[in-house]
This record gives sequence, structure tokens and C-alpha cells, in this order.
Amino acid sequence: MTNCASLKDPLFEKLNRQLTDIANITARVDRNVHSADVVKETESLSDYAGRLSELLKHMAQAGQEIGVPFVIINCSVEVYDTSCDELIEYHIVNSKVFELEGNDVTFSSPIGRALLFRKVGDTVEFTIPVGKITYIIKSIRFDDDLSIEYEIT
Repeated sequence: MTNCASLKDPLFEKLNRQLTDIANITARVDRNVHSADVVKETESLSDYAGRLSELLKHMAQAGQEIGVPFVIINCSVEVYDTSCDELIEYHIVNSKVFELEGNDVTFSSPIGRALLFRKVGDTVEFTIPVGKITYIIKSIRFDDDLSIEYEIT
């Protein structure tokens, strides 16, 4: 289930397009006009874009066909929950496309923040109101469409 992308792979282009999407979104936000929630979400998107940009820059500087098997927005992640001995699949999304039914998790939620930029085999620990959760990332699958849509109201 793990996809890897090299500099010559269409996934690399899609990741760069994701950065452009985020830049366009954040450019439209006015702190004096938009709600605190919108401002906070776009700040989280900017932080994500900064981290993604650094990873892509590292790939480009390395000039190698290295993979990108890390968790990003609009990918699916299969994790092993060590406390209940089961596999769970999450789809990492932004809050504007989040659907309550299904396996969507926003990138800014505790689970989403813990999983972002992690790799297959990583052990991820995070705390939620009911206690500490430990996952082991088993696989990552990238969506065909990695674009980020965010309607600013």
C-alpha cells in the first residue's frame, strides 16, 4: 500500500501543487476580517506547507530518486493500535472536506498532528482526553488528487 515518489514522479509534482494551493489559500485570509477559526486553520496549513517545502527542498538538493513515504494531507494511513490489537485506517484531510462518517481525520486534530510527516514503521504516541494512544504506522497510500480545497467564508 505504500507509494513512493521520486523527483521524476507525478506525485512530486502533486506535492508542489499542494504547496501552491496552500499559498493561494493563505493569501486570501485577512486576520481583520476572518474568524479566529479560519485564521488558526490557515496558520496550521502554513506550518504544514513549511515542513513539506523543507522536505521537498531536501529531495531536490539531494538530486536522488529518493522516496516520499511520509504522511501528508490527502493520504490514507493504516496504523496498528497497540492497545486494542487492531488495524485502523485514517484519511488525513483539512477541516473543510472532513466527513464525520468514515475514517476522515483532520490534519490539525491530535491524531492528524501526530501522524503528519511520519513514515511506515514509525511508532506514534499522542494524548487525547481519554488517555495515551500508541500507533505503529503500517502503510501509507497517496490519493490521486492531492489538491487542497478550502473555501474561505
